[in-house]
Amino acid sequence: MNGLSVIGIFCEDIREEVSGMNTIVGALPDNLNVDQIPGLIPKLAVYVRFAFQPDFEFQPIEVRLDLPSGDKISLGKVEQKLFEQGL
Repeated sequence: MNGLSVIGIFCEDIREEVSGMNTIVGALPDNLNVDQIPGLIPKLAVYVRFAFQPDFEFQPIEVRLDLPSGDKISLGKVEQKLFEQGL
């Protein structure tokens, strides 16, 4: 998709401040190793931020985690209404 930039950060927690800013706590690397399978990560949050160019033509976007096992975990969708709030 032209005109779209996306960044995702794996972290332990995301806190929304009174000022409207977000605090990302405990940023993790983009690749994690677990000692055994199945493994456990006690706390995992994913911070996703989109940047749209002014000429970007909206299309619905699904945010998901694709796991090595082939499983997919949906984290949500960007709908037209949410896109317009960011303009």
